[in-house]
Amino acid sequence: MNTSSRSRLLIVVASFSLTFFAAACARHQTGADGTPSPSPTASQTATASPSISPTPTPSTATTAPSGPVWPLDIRTLTASTPTKAPALTAVRTGRHETYDRVVFDFTGHFGSVRVAYVPVVHADPSDATVPLTGNAFLQVTVHDAYARWGGQSPHFSGPDSATPAYATLKQITISGDYENVLSFGVGLDRVAGFTVTRLASPDRLVIDVAHQPLWRMWPDTSLAQAKAVQSAFDEGHMPWRSSVVAAYARQVYGWTDPLITRITGTNEYWVSAKNSPDRIRVRQVWPFLATHEVSIAEIADVR
Repeated sequence: MNTSSRSRLLIVVASFSLTFFAAACARHQTGADGTPSPSPTASQTATASPSISPTPTPSTATTAPSGPVWPLDIRTLTASTPTKAPALTAVRTGRHETYDRVVFDFTGHFGSVRVAYVPVVHADPSDATVPLTGNAFLQVTVHDAYARWGGQSPHFSGPDSATPAYATLKQITISGDYENVLSFGVGLDRVAGFTVTRLASPDRLVIDVAHQPLWRMWPDTSLAQAKAVQSAFDEGHMPWRSSVVAAYARQVYGWTDPLITRITGTNEYWVSAKNSPDRIRVRQVWPFLATHEVSIAEIADVR
C-alpha cells in the first residue's frame, strides 16, 4: 500500500483478477451460535472477550472453495435512539470457509449503522488519514455508541487495532470515538462483497466479507446475466449502463455527482467525489466479445 505525501490519496494498484466482486444479494442461514451463517459449513464465531482478538481457524482443505457473490453497495441499518448509549465491549474476528467475519459486541442496543467503501479512512473528528493494512477499505459508523469517549462507564478496555491477516479481512481499527458516534476502519485485501447484520441478546453488529468468488465483475452476477443485460440494452432498456463508471461511483461509494477522468490510452478512469483529494481507479471490462457497436461494460476497482 502506497500513501501519497502530498495528499490523503491512497491508491493501491492490484491485479485484475484480485480486485473486484459482482453486486448480488445472498440469503443467510442461522448458525448454532445464533449469528448469520452464509455458509452451511462455516465454523463458529470466536468466543467473546473484552479486546480486539483474532481467532485463527486451521484449514486442512487443499483447494479453497470460492466465496459467495455478495453486494458491494452502501449498507445502512436503522434503529431507534437508545435511552443510554451502549459501550463497546469486544471486537472479535473469525475465519470461515468462504468468508471472514468481524463481530462488534455492545452492552446494549446501539443506534443506526452505515457501512461503505471509502478510498481512504479518515479519523473522526480530526479527519487525519488512518493507516490500514489492505488494498480496499470499509468505513463502519455506529451511532449512539462509544468505546471510551467522555469518561463514561463502562468503557472499552481492549486495544484500538488488530491485524488478523485472514484471506480477505486484514485489519480492524477504531477510527473515531466522539460524541457517541463510534467508527471503525476495516482493511481488506481487495474490494469484497459484504453483509451487515444486527443481532440481539447480546447486542452485536456482524460484518461478513466474502472470499474470492468465481465471478468478480460488477454489477452483474454471472456471464449469463451480463449477456441478458446486453440484450436488454440493445432493445433500449437500462440506458444507465452506458455510464457504468458513474453508476459504480454512486452505488458503491455514494458519490452522487462523481468526477471522472479517463486515463489516456486505457479503459481505466480516475474517479473522485467533488472537492475531495481522495480518489479510486477503475477499469472497464467487456466480459464477452461485443456483437454490437455498443457493448455492456463491467467494472473493476483497481484502486
